[in-house]
Amino acid sequence: MLKKSLFILLVGLLASTITIAQKNRISIYSGLFHNYFDGSPMLNVNYHSDEWGFFKNRFFSSFGIAYQRKLNSKSSIYIDVDYRTNEWKHIFPNLETNAVQARENVTANLGYKRNFMLSKKFNFIYGGGINFRRGHESILVSYGKFIGTDFYHSNSVSRNVNDFGLNIRTGIEYTPVKWLTLYSKFNLIGFFFLDDRETIDLLQRDYEGYGYSEYPHRFDLSWRFGVGFNF
Repeated sequence: MLKKSLFILLVGLLASTITIAQKNRISIYSGLFHNYFDGSPMLNVNYHSDEWGFFKNRFFSSFGIAYQRKLNSKSSIYIDVDYRTNEWKHIFPNLETNAVQARENVTANLGYKRNFMLSKKFNFIYGGGINFRRGHESILVSYGKFIGTDFYHSNSVSRNVNDFGLNIRTGIEYTPVKWLTLYSKFNLIGFFFLDDRETIDLLQRDYEGYGYSEYPHRFDLSWRFGVGFNF
């Protein structure tokens, strides 16, 4: 329901009236690729189901909406909110440990960016800001066998995510007409405050032999593609 509600919100906001000022931008985007530096990269072309969605739920593991306001010809401020979810289904059949089995979070970003004109329609952009991430992660730590069978069950530890961080981003924007911008960006977030220390200490203390001495990893590198409507 959360994914559906956010997607409906994105579509509704895109119906905003386009005006002449061109100082504002509302955009939607998808994180095509995420690397969390914990052995669980995410390629966002997963095929989930036929239940709903024009893309049959492809690209819905990472998507977001952003608002940008121009300060002058070279500077802007922005705020974006994105949703991410993923489950690594191969982990259990392969009896893997030292792995994040599933994660789901919403991340809010507030920042400042600069643009450098490459041509009349292309801009190189760079900037950064602050982030807040809220959600949960499930870490698979061990397995057990059902008595009298050859079937295994998994044991996992869940961590609540309420983390603060900083991000830097860079990319290319293409504006074929004044009211429309297409873009591709790299976004790197580093989280300096990690919540739920009790669970983190549990993983590092009781499951160190499984490779959790460095958990949780503090970085998220994503490659995003989006479309923006300028007004």
